[in-house]
Amino acid sequence: MQSTITRLAHGASLRLAWLALGAFFAGLTGRVLLWEVHSFSELQAEHYLTIGAIVGAIAAGVFFGPMLRAGKLLSALGLGLAFTAATSYCLIGSAGRGDEAAFERNAKARQVNEERERLQRDLAESKLRYQAAVDAETAECSGGAGPKCIAKRQTTAQRRLDLEADTIRANEMKAEARENGKLKRAAELVSFFGRVEIATAERGLALLWPFVPPLVAELLTIVFLHHAFAFRGPPRRRRERPESGTIADSPTPGPGTVQVPQSQPSRETVGVVVPFRRPTKPTATTEATVLAYVAERLEAGETLPSQATIARRFQLPKQTVSRWMGRWEAAGLLSRTRDGRRNVISAS
Repeated sequence: MQSTITRLAHGASLRLAWLALGAFFAGLTGRVLLWEVHSFSELQAEHYLTIGAIVGAIAAGVFFGPMLRAGKLLSALGLGLAFTAATSYCLIGSAGRGDEAAFERNAKARQVNEERERLQRDLAESKLRYQAAVDAETAECSGGAGPKCIAKRQTTAQRRLDLEADTIRANEMKAEARENGKLKRAAELVSFFGRVEIATAERGLALLWPFVPPLVAELLTIVFLHHAFAFRGPPRRRRERPESGTIADSPTPGPGTVQVPQSQPSRETVGVVVPFRRPTKPTATTEATVLAYVAERLEAGETLPSQATIARRFQLPKQTVSRWMGRWEAAGLLSRTRDGRRNVISAS
């Protein structure tokens, strides 16, 4: 009893763990598919359709296996088609919305990089103009501080101010942004082991990646919920078979012991152990088997009591036994005489 309670408690705790994991990944799947929704007020018709489709896909995936094992092929086929259609709808819709968001992120990254290039180009030009102004001032002022020398110095001062301003703007510019930054390193890894170009690997990952997270979360949900609904607990231990033989009488006979009635004479061993045998499947009784039994009894000089007795012994319909008896009697193998309301079978 204690082992049964322990086994049931263990099974309940495992099923609860499977359910908790399945619920967690179901919520994660919904969040991944509805990543752009931050409140209930933002839900639209497309989002509600996605929620219904993901619930249907998970349910179809969970019950597909039991239907297939039960041999209900049409139901399993319907569940498989429903899972494929609902999952495709969810993934395509989520990937489409994700592509729009990725396009906006990449556009911002391109804008940042273009601004960086412009500032760096302005800084390089400022350096060149300042250096040209310094060279011109040096050449003009080498012979004395005339009016042209003073003008060159003013130009050099202005070029210095422009260079300082461009330097400040270049120092304050944003860091370089990377388009599809999450996939850059993965693309480099695929390119290294797959011997393909980085640009090709990056385009392939950018195309495939939006479908991967929701699909993984959905499959994990189906696996854990399937275990939760199909879990039966640890297997039962097989009972050891008692050995055949006889045992002496004991005050409390154990299971499998046949007690001799008190009216019968006592023996040295009162309890007899009945060997434990697994029930065998009933085999079909043939006409030859029954005929061999009847012939053996008749050759021994016995008179068989009735057809009903034979029918009960071999678990056969009475009509079948009566038909066989008529056939054997016509062949001269036995004879049947009437004794009251029953037929007595004897040798011919």
